[in-house]
Amino acid sequence: MWWRTTQKLDYAWVCSEPKKIGVRRIGLVTKERDRALKEAPKRRVVDVAREVTESVLSLRGGELDGLPEIVRGRTQDRRAQVAVDSPEAEEAGLAAEEILVAREMARVGLGVEFVLAQSRE
Repeated sequence: MWWRTTQKLDYAWVCSEPKKIGVRRIGLVTKERDRALKEAPKRRVVDVAREVTESVLSLRGGELDGLPEIVRGRTQDRRAQVAVDSPEAEEAGLAAEEILVAREMARVGLGVEFVLAQSRE
């Protein structure tokens, strides 16, 4: 989807689907995002990544069958080469593995790249 707007107008056009839509200024979007992040319950990165993976798989149906297991297998092979000395390190490894799976599903299945972030607070 491609967007075109100017600072002088209160509307924009979505060119892939010709229709007029309202414009939301970046300052407002940033404030809304910050408020939503503060109010959102804290979640584990690994849980969020799993949710994203499941969402991408639901969008692409059988086209991605088997790909999550291939990516997981590759990351697990790499993780097996690294010594894990604490539960926190194990959790971080699982989170990294799931983020890689989610990222690969979105990249291959939807043609997009994305970033997952979570506060450590």
